[in-house]
Amino acid sequence: MKAIKDYLREMDLVSGSTGLLGMHVLYDLTAKGRHVRALFRNKNKISLVRGLFEFYDPENVEEKWSLIEWFECDILDVFQLEKAFEGISDVYHCAATVSFRRREFSSMITTNRYGTANMVNLSIDHNVRKFCHVSSTAAVGKSVRNQSKDVVETDKWEQNPDTTGYAVSKYLSEKEVWRGIEEGLNAVIVNPCVILGPGDWNESSLTIFRAIHKGLRFYPPGANAIVDVRDVSKRMLAIMDSEISSERFLIIGENITYKKLFDTIADALGKKKPTIRVNKLLMGISWRLAAFFSFITGKPTALTKQSTKSAFSVTRYSSEKIDNWIPTKYYNVKESVDNSVQFSFFFVKS
Repeated sequence: MKAIKDYLREMDLVSGSTGLLGMHVLYDLTAKGRHVRALFRNKNKISLVRGLFEFYDPENVEEKWSLIEWFECDILDVFQLEKAFEGISDVYHCAATVSFRRREFSSMITTNRYGTANMVNLSIDHNVRKFCHVSSTAAVGKSVRNQSKDVVETDKWEQNPDTTGYAVSKYLSEKEVWRGIEEGLNAVIVNPCVILGPGDWNESSLTIFRAIHKGLRFYPPGANAIVDVRDVSKRMLAIMDSEISSERFLIIGENITYKKLFDTIADALGKKKPTIRVNKLLMGISWRLAAFFSFITGKPTALTKQSTKSAFSVTRYSSEKIDNWIPTKYYNVKESVDNSVQFSFFFVKS
């Protein structure tokens, strides 16, 4: 009888559960007493998730941890993924590949587009209650917008020579979700900007913490938007618990210059602030040298032609739409940076 009850109990599914956003979604769901099936590919990363739970709530770790069912699965493996969807109510699709390297474009498209298609198709087949897809500001239109106004959800996306492969992959991923909505899927899409928070400093946006910790001297002149991972996760859960459907939301904490962001991280780490403002000539030489040494050594580089172009652009985003639906205060950049740094010291010591 117990086995039957366990099988029939309401359970959420989280893909990308060991990533920065995915593990915070896990934490917030279990904090609400939800049972969660967590998809993962690398079991060695589960210890980081455990560390996050201990960092936020050391007294109730076991209680929350017991609500998680770990499920090893690649979202491209349809047969294995089919098993993961058994008994699932809500789906939080956080898994994605982030890369700005040309050689990884094809594999990124495969994971982000077709992996999302698999998640959408199985959600329809299993009649899930609701589906939340994590997209990106990279999939929101900028090319034809009025440069004097902030980017909003309805700005038309158009590919141009400066469009990154990552942006293409996230745009195509969203198209799979909209296709699912047309086929009857109850779904929402969130488009967070650069996400900051406790996580692995070797991955995605958090690599800047490692670079500044090592003594980064340079800063680019551009600007972008950042948001605390806790703000993204909590808004995702709020949207999923609401009647909101077939909507898309930018989630933006603060529009900020790279100089201010780098200085805030340096202060939190007790390091010297970057003082050399790079120009386009220096940046152009840098990415070419980085590409050359990457070819020689076989080691990937985070510095690419596309990433250097973005370092010089100034793009502002509006969170007005979601703020009207969910009027909740955001963490500021200092609070986000401090939280990330404190976790890194905690995790190393634990």
